[in-house]
Amino acid sequence: MTQSYSTVSTVASEAMVSLSTMAERMMSLSQLRVILFSEEYARKVGISKAILDLSRNPIVGENVFVAIVKGKTEDVIRGNYQHKPELNTYLNYLLRPRVETAFSSFTTIKDFVFMLTCECGDPNMPYLVKEKDDVIVSRVALFRRDKMIDFLSQREGKMVQAMLGKKRLPRMSFEFANSSESNPQAVNQIESKKERKKEQVVLDFVWAKGKVRSRGSDANPQLHIKLEMRATLVGYTGNRDLKNEREFEDLRKKIQEQIKREAIAMLMRMQKTGVDPAQLEESFRQKH
Repeated sequence: MTQSYSTVSTVASEAMVSLSTMAERMMSLSQLRVILFSEEYARKVGISKAILDLSRNPIVGENVFVAIVKGKTEDVIRGNYQHKPELNTYLNYLLRPRVETAFSSFTTIKDFVFMLTCECGDPNMPYLVKEKDDVIVSRVALFRRDKMIDFLSQREGKMVQAMLGKKRLPRMSFEFANSSESNPQAVNQIESKKERKKEQVVLDFVWAKGKVRSRGSDANPQLHIKLEMRATLVGYTGNRDLKNEREFEDLRKKIQEQIKREAIAMLMRMQKTGVDPAQLEESFRQKH
């Protein structure tokens, strides 16, 4: 059974004093595992004061996970999660790094303090959404200093992790207009329908490598980003004959071009927003 208590205070130590008068047992931060902030609080107030107060407390461990919640954190804390372990264990396991959710930087107190004080990048952390009896790691919350300002989609988060040097990425799905090379008659039938079917490719990335190098000057900064990815094809729907070397190579090039287009669009959006979750500025610091 999970017991919930609430109070209002300006600092964490004051809150603990107030909460201790409500509980029948001694309350301590020594078993703190997860810290949740609502999106509204993260956008309007900022989370650095609360995180720094806790990080200075010697009782609080460095590996306490931090996340942003859509809506009210109370809804997550007081939610009824059937067939799940108790809440603190459930959220702690949910926020541990896994290949399936490697699109997000799973942030601890120690990680956030490092990202907050680092001059070559901006913090980011998991964005949680409560849906019925589950909590989902939906997107990636982006910060400028200690205030949340934007999101990264799961797809964009995967590319950011590749740029950060993550060697194993989650699966990615790609959709293209169906090829007409293998079966022209079949494609003509598809085109006659209101909605043309698309070929879908699902890749399991077994290895990734990202290199970011500065090739500019202080007056004209430029970056060269190189992404290498190796993947196995685990799912395909379309009319290509993938045993045909020419058609397989054509599909590989289409996937490569798609990843490049999406990466450039993401980098331009990050540049316009003024955030750097991939720590691209680190290459300038090393060179200059």
